Amino acid sequence: MMRTDPLNGLALLSAVAIVGCADKAQPAYEECVRAEANGDLTTATKSCESAAAADPNSKAGKAASEKIGPLKVRLAAKAKADAEAKAAAEAARIAEDKRRQSIMAEVAFYIMKPGDGDDLERYPVLCTGKGLPPVYVSCRHATDPLNGPKIPLCAELASLVGCKPTWSPEAPVQFCCPKGVAQRSF
Repeated sequence: MMRTDPLNGLALLSAVAIVGCADKAQPAYEECVRAEANGDLTTATKSCESAAAADPNSKAGKAASEKIGPLKVRLAAKAKADAEAKAAAEAARIAEDKRRQSIMAEVAFYIMKPGDGDDLERYPVLCTGKGLPPVYVSCRHATDPLNGPKIPLCAELASLVGCKPTWSPEAPVQFCCPKGVAQRSF
């Protein structure tokens, strides 16, 4: 005869109940917490929404539900700040372009070409030999290259277009520029 122990049946029933009560929201909630800690608010929000949907009445599901609202507020604030920063950068770029155009109406960069008797190798070395951009230019009056330049405007234009001064005290209007900056020859 087979004997049945009532305590063994209770233990088996308890084990089945514990296995059946696993928190289905826990993995997604853990991902939500991890993503939030890493600053990835989009992933955190989606993971918390998944956790809340997977098991809304569990401990992890309830915790995830509580996080969704604040995460969405932070995500919206971040999107707004990003949009404002992008708009400010674009406004600064436009203002810089306008200033550059205004200056270029008064002064221009002319590519320096060696004249008769000049050392042909001297010009490129003035820039590249110092680790500066490769094109040696002179800033001159925009409409009359033989007329003296406006030195402060030359320096401002140089900084706007990526040129570096040659640091020669006798040549305050001569710069080393990236290729393509100077379009005129002198």
